[in-house]
Amino acid sequence: MGKQLVNYLFSGSVKKAILALTVTAMVLAFSQKPAAWAITVTDVFDRQVEVPDKVERVIALGGSMMFLTYLGAVDMAVGVEEIEKTVISKPYIMVNAQKIKDKPIVGSGGSMRLYNVEEIILLKPDVVFILATNRGEVDDLQRQINKKVIGLSIQGEDGEYDEAIFLRSILTIGQAMGMEGRAQKLADYVANLKNELSYDPGPGQRAKAYVGGLSSRGNRDLMSTTAKSMPMALAKIDNLMAGAAPGAAFISKEHLLAINPPLLFIDANGLELIREAISKDPLFYQRLTALVDSNAFLTLPHNSYLFNVETQYANAFYMAKMAYPAGYPDLDPAAKADEIYTAFYGQKLFGRLKAEFGGFARLRLKGTELVIEN
Repeated sequence: MGKQLVNYLFSGSVKKAILALTVTAMVLAFSQKPAAWAITVTDVFDRQVEVPDKVERVIALGGSMMFLTYLGAVDMAVGVEEIEKTVISKPYIMVNAQKIKDKPIVGSGGSMRLYNVEEIILLKPDVVFILATNRGEVDDLQRQINKKVIGLSIQGEDGEYDEAIFLRSILTIGQAMGMEGRAQKLADYVANLKNELSYDPGPGQRAKAYVGGLSSRGNRDLMSTTAKSMPMALAKIDNLMAGAAPGAAFISKEHLLAINPPLLFIDANGLELIREAISKDPLFYQRLTALVDSNAFLTLPHNSYLFNVETQYANAFYMAKMAYPAGYPDLDPAAKADEIYTAFYGQKLFGRLKAEFGGFARLRLKGTELVIEN
């Protein structure tokens, strides 16, 4: 009996069956991609993150959906933040309105940064992106959801916009998504924008200006400003608030009157609050030379759920034109804005922003009314 069993086990038919099972096991083993087949991405916080070589399901938190939109990859998002389904003055949210309206919500977004950890886990993203200010925030999220998290950013340690970090974030998400070509093209375009703003009258000859009405955790009036206005810096305009601390700055009426800026830029998000303030204290605002002499200019919203980066570049060209008209005789700021939005989003947006917020316009105080002159 034992000998018959041995002969059976080593019969040709069984040998074939064993071989077939072995081959099947090998195929199944190799069909499960080992970690070595993954891509290692180094994010902007120098964290090495291993992601699949083909990412198909993503979640973008903290406003990082902006970067996903730059790549034209919003369809890969399996969940969105609640704030991204609201109407605010942020271009990527305007662009995505119809694309994301039916996607599940994975967090509140905005300054609260409350995430639905359970929902994120259930949606099984291949990778999660987050726009963060520090490494700890990224590490903490990765521990909570036990998913691969890549940190992106747009600001330096001082909390101000940092172009090098912004460009690195574009290239980082491009690598993670397998869209390096698109990311590199956009990064090259952005890096070249500063070269187009080449006119500089030189130290001591530059225009001096103040920018007010900047949003900071909500819309603000004219007393809300910044020491580091990226658009003014690119336009070679001296910021009258350059000595203030980095980040959002809030000054008194007395301070504003003391500097009495010869050139004034007003953020569209703050326009209605500024008009409201004028109606309550017209005599104060009538002492501001720029408002009375039509040297005040309306710009597109600078901040909405962090920086509106592409809009800040568009504002830089408008500011340069208003400060140095002779230096930019052929510049059409509206056309340039549409070129910039097309580079970032593949579509012109200036017309929509103008209809919603007033676009680029000269402002003048007539009595108690702040009116748009053109």
